[in-house]
Amino acid sequence: MQNRFRQRLTCLIFTLLLSSVLIPAAQSNNSYLLQQQQMMQQQRQLEMQRQQQEQMRRQQQEMQRRQQQEQMRRQQQEMQRRQQEQMRRQQQEQQRRQQQQIQRQQTQQRQLTEQQRRAAREQSQAQERQRQLDRQKQKAMQDALQRTRQAQQQQRLSEQQQRAVSDKLKRLQQLKQKQALQKKQKEQAKKKEQNFKNRMLIQQTAAGKNTSNRAPPKKIPKTGGLKDPEKKPTRFIDGVRVVDIRTGNVLKGTVDLKPTLDRIKAGQSYPHRNDGSEFQNREQRLPQKPSGYYKEYVHPTPGFSGPGPQRIVVGKGGEMYYTPDHYRTFIPVNP
Repeated sequence: MQNRFRQRLTCLIFTLLLSSVLIPAAQSNNSYLLQQQQMMQQQRQLEMQRQQQEQMRRQQQEMQRRQQQEQMRRQQQEMQRRQQEQMRRQQQEQQRRQQQQIQRQQTQQRQLTEQQRRAAREQSQAQERQRQLDRQKQKAMQDALQRTRQAQQQQRLSEQQQRAVSDKLKRLQQLKQKQALQKKQKEQAKKKEQNFKNRMLIQQTAAGKNTSNRAPPKKIPKTGGLKDPEKKPTRFIDGVRVVDIRTGNVLKGTVDLKPTLDRIKAGQSYPHRNDGSEFQNREQRLPQKPSGYYKEYVHPTPGFSGPGPQRIVVGKGGEMYYTPDHYRTFIPVNP
């Protein structure tokens, strides 16, 4: 029982103490709660304002987005309209070009048709003219045939007389031609013989004679062919056989070297590229000397094509050699 009492007393004391402490705290709590309510109301108002602002901002963004979308839609529509307009213009231009091309083709076709018609008309006219010409030719041939028949009838009457006269004229003409040919041959022979006698004193013989008649060439002395004071200057060389390689003409006889030797001494030249040029002695038929020692000069051959095969080779030491067959054989010459 005492314990229960003590517990009750303790609870009562605790309650009194608690009430003494809690009553002023409750009063202070009431003021605090009021302040808290006011602050909460302000916060609510601020939150509402913020929500309103956020809503307005969202509305503005939405309006801007819609405006942008509308603007983009308008731009797309404008671009589509322009593209359609451009395509329409291109199609119109293409159609116009196609029409122009078709017109040109039609014009060309008309021109070609007109040309074909003209060609057909011209061809028909040409055929008509050809037929007229054929008729005229046929008529002319008939007239000519008739005249020929008349002429044949007349010719038959005097055929024997005409044959006699024509045979006589033919014989006379053949005789005249034969006499003229003989006279011409004689003149040519005389002229050729006179040329040979005047320039070289060479007598022409028939081509193709046996080469056994050829005179052996003189040997070249080892002294180089220098001038011998005891010998007279060489003018004529007997037994020379000159052959033209191109034509095959053969000349045999005596050669007069004096005109060429006088020309060499006078320093004159013959109109040929080899006259006065260096003789290189490639065949080595002359004594070996340094390059440029020998020079060759053309001895002309009348009646031969070009300068002929005759040459005179002169050394710097004064020696001279004559070759009648284009460097095959050499004959010393006493200048």
